Amino acid sequence: MAAVASIITIALFLVLLTSGSLAMAGESSTQHLADRLGVSHPTFRRAGIAQVVVAIALMVGVAAQGKTALAIVNDVAAAVAVIVAAVAILLERRHGAAWRTVTPVALLALAGLAELVLRLLT
Repeated sequence: MAAVASIITIALFLVLLTSGSLAMAGESSTQHLADRLGVSHPTFRRAGIAQVVVAIALMVGVAAQGKTALAIVNDVAAAVAVIVAAVAILLERRHGAAWRTVTPVALLALAGLAELVLRLLT
């Protein structure tokens, strides 16, 4: 189970790092998303910074086992990723997005939850 959790962690790292980097850089597609959600561009950039920090925190604890400080950092980062994904789904749905458009974020939340559960079980 630890190997599966590590693979999920690496996938989460790549997704969060990529999307956070795009939001930090002010990519036009992310600016469009911020406008659609009614979020200011500086706030959206700060959310991108948070995504990158969570991605790094996930990778810091990927090799940690037991209840070491690094393992706790990984667990907290996975929980934050799940919460951020849930908030993103709520914001998207509040602004009238169809379920098919929030499916990738829902999969991200499920992957974060699976990673958290697998880490806690091992």
